[in-house]
Amino acid sequence: MPLISTFGAAGAQSFGNRGLRYGGSAFFNAAGDYLTVPSSSAFTYTGNFTIEMWIYPTNLSVLNLLWRQNNGVYLWISPTGQIGWYHGNSPWGFSAVSVTVNKWNHIAVVRNAGTITTYVNGVGSGSVFNAATVSVGINPLIGTWDGINYQFFGYLTNLRVAKQALYTSDFAPSGIPLTVSSQGSTTTQLLLSTKTPSTLVVDSSANNFALSNVSVTYADFTPFSQPYVTPPVVVLQSATVTPTTVTPSEGTTITFNVVGTNTPNGTYFYTIEEDIATGAVTSADFTSGSLSGTFSISGNSGSFPLTVSRDLLTEGSEEFVIYVRKDSITGGILGTSGNIIITDSSLTPAFTVAPTDINEGTSNTFTVQNIGSDGTYFWTILNDTTTNADFSAASGSFVVSGSTGGLDNGTGSFNITTVSDRVTEGSQTFQVQVRSGSTSGTVVVTSAAVTINDTSLTPSISITGSTVIAEVAPNQFSVPNSTTIEVSNLGPAGTYYYTLEGGVTADDFVGGNSGSFITSTFNGTASFTITAAIDFATESNESFTVRIREGSISGTQLAAFSTLIIGNSTWSVNPNTTLYAEGQTVNITVTAPSPTGWADVGTYWLTFESTGQAVAGDVLGLPVELNWDGTSPSFIVNGIVSIRALDGAEGLETFRLGLRLGTTTGTLVGLSSVISISNSAT
Repeated sequence: MPLISTFGAAGAQSFGNRGLRYGGSAFFNAAGDYLTVPSSSAFTYTGNFTIEMWIYPTNLSVLNLLWRQNNGVYLWISPTGQIGWYHGNSPWGFSAVSVTVNKWNHIAVVRNAGTITTYVNGVGSGSVFNAATVSVGINPLIGTWDGINYQFFGYLTNLRVAKQALYTSDFAPSGIPLTVSSQGSTTTQLLLSTKTPSTLVVDSSANNFALSNVSVTYADFTPFSQPYVTPPVVVLQSATVTPTTVTPSEGTTITFNVVGTNTPNGTYFYTIEEDIATGAVTSADFTSGSLSGTFSISGNSGSFPLTVSRDLLTEGSEEFVIYVRKDSITGGILGTSGNIIITDSSLTPAFTVAPTDINEGTSNTFTVQNIGSDGTYFWTILNDTTTNADFSAASGSFVVSGSTGGLDNGTGSFNITTVSDRVTEGSQTFQVQVRSGSTSGTVVVTSAAVTINDTSLTPSISITGSTVIAEVAPNQFSVPNSTTIEVSNLGPAGTYYYTLEGGVTADDFVGGNSGSFITSTFNGTASFTITAAIDFATESNESFTVRIREGSISGTQLAAFSTLIIGNSTWSVNPNTTLYAEGQTVNITVTAPSPTGWADVGTYWLTFESTGQAVAGDVLGLPVELNWDGTSPSFIVNGIVSIRALDGAEGLETFRLGLRLGTTTGTLVGLSSVISISNSAT
């Protein structure tokens, strides 16, 4: 019979101001005393690490070295009381918080995700990023640089090194001694607890390093203290747990009677513990839907009921044990019931599927026997090579009837319809699961695989025009500015949609980069035209993809074509500035598209283009004729165009410079940004 001890009232007894202490510390008197740790890969850090300790410095007038790893991490106290550290070739780091002389201070250096932070009494500062590997060279030293220089003055205890970031934000330092696993450490490489004189240099980590000691002494002095507590009175508690049956059938309610010894009145807990050897029980095996619960004990007596579920599965006998517990469902065990065996009384459900293979767009009937008692059940698709989109509905419900004699022998049926999905993907298979309670409830039975015969055609795209279009047509390559897209095998007649995607925007096309078109027959053919827009932007050729969709421009994609290119056939027109005074000369650079073959060889005219403010008479020297042979990348027009000087004051005026093909009113193939004329007259 399990027994639990409880404790009577604990009274504290005073033994003076000092009380009892947890261990001690190592005393360094700065007279050549130090500790040496064996060289080991335990002090090679490729990622996170923590070096922490409690220190009681007694002299801060000189630099006190605490920990030294050659080619690794150095940790010291500066004469100003700041904690300093150095790692490899990284910058020196100093804490913003200083330690206090003649007081116990907790310090830690932590690398977390490449950032090294110094913590003084739980407050972090001095963070510097350095993710380089730290490798150990000579043996790590504690309390000195080399046995002579930078000696530590004071007491040190609970030095711990771990290969993880034990602290990632400000924290309250531990008020009790560190252990190899406290603060969540799982990678402790070194721990000097300094509990007794005999364990002054004993490493408590799994590495069990044998440290060398040069003149360091033990001190009965520690940052941790604990007052003495009177040993408690032990009271034994237990409980006897007796079920009304130890071989219940599914659907049976068992009452567990509990008789306690020294069990105060109140709430107690029970847990259902599985017997792995005979098959694990789950919460679904009980109507409560839980493997734990509560009940009351009064006068050392109590009871609680537990009902076994009818789970509709033929799974054989299952065993479990009841544990009665104190305080919580993980509390101490007062007593157990012994093994209880659930006798399986359910029938195995069976599927009938007709037919076992169907064509896309047709229906299939599923019939289930021995599914359970009368009522509503649910079905869901178990996709093998299908998706839910292959069905008109991927889940549903149906009614079971005809169960007799208290047996789970009801029967029900339902239909599932497949969808003609417009994708030629070959035969597909799926299964159906019947569930109780809901479409996400317990699976009662799963059907055999059913085959869907593929009868659909895959939509396709072809180009009846050019796969390359230019912003301006004609051009040297005779590339058109529009092309026709033809789409076949779309399925039902109706409206479909297209989008033009990739390295293009809506401004690259006349009418934008999306639209719709109509097909009038099933699996018929339809077409639409796309035209490149002139955007007067200096840019490279742009490739794009035509995507055909159903439902909307963001609907399901049916087909795609990705070899279309827009050629940049617009010229760049750049004045030397965009703000001129009256009477000032305009210098202009006109640059051909790249590659130059996209532009037409011949005569071009530099023209005045109105913005609705300046008039043509405000700009002298236009139009300017330019003859291009297809080779020179640009024209320089200096000193020909100027701003007309007028008497009298007028407001700011604007205009643009254009480049037109063939004549002064020909196709606009280039356009400058807006140019402003400031009034300089008085």
